[in-house]
Amino acid sequence: MSDCDIDSLKTKWEQEQQDLRSAFLESDEMSLEDIRIIAGLDISYVKDESNKGCVSLAVLDLDNDFECIYSSCTFLDDIKVPYIAGFLAFREIKFLLKAYQDLEQAIKDSEGKLQQPDLFFIDGNGKLHPRRVGLATHFGITVNRPTVGIAKNPYWMQPEIFGNYTDKRAIKESHKQEIEQRLLHVGDWFPILDPKDQQEVLGAAVRSTEDAKNPIYVSVGHRITLNLAVQTVLKCCKFRIPEPIRKADFMSREFLRNLSSSSSL
Repeated sequence: MSDCDIDSLKTKWEQEQQDLRSAFLESDEMSLEDIRIIAGLDISYVKDESNKGCVSLAVLDLDNDFECIYSSCTFLDDIKVPYIAGFLAFREIKFLLKAYQDLEQAIKDSEGKLQQPDLFFIDGNGKLHPRRVGLATHFGITVNRPTVGIAKNPYWMQPEIFGNYTDKRAIKESHKQEIEQRLLHVGDWFPILDPKDQQEVLGAAVRSTEDAKNPIYVSVGHRITLNLAVQTVLKCCKFRIPEPIRKADFMSREFLRNLSSSSSL
């Protein structure tokens, strides 16, 4: 794909993100006690083959020790949309939506035995994004469901947020110091602010377990506040990564391993 084609795509996608942003809601429609069923969505890729992967969805019941009450894995063998930093949603959203639609059908077919999740966890960012519309927000607005973005790594590499290399280096060092000074115990967290607007909170760095040396990065997807998002994520952490995402990630990787051992993909 030429630079001209990429620039054209980015212009088109930026407008779509701006349109989605107008529907974004950052408010609580429920309490922590109301949240019982949580779905985790994840996409894993075949090593060295970026056009192949697996989308997985796991629905867990928090009241029954994170029992998995629904799961699905779908092999993806023709991922054509290129990865462009800041536009991951346009590469992955249709696969997440297909998994969501399959869940919706399963709920209808279950005749009341399976219920709609109270909340969706997405492996990716939500508001913590250059235009405030990461994958979790894109998904949440599209399906109009409460959604939280959970990322394993900080979103430092976007020059449109963090400027030149010197600025990024300073920000990374400052962030490292904050982790060492403020994330001393399980449940500790601090807000991640927009470097260009210190009044805007984009997400949170959270210490999820005692053993977790590195934080996870939580941000609002849609129809929830950051405070409730962080509380819910912490409630779901037996390990560093919250169980709905950890389960979905394990499923997708196991699915690809089994597929690889039985075929050439």
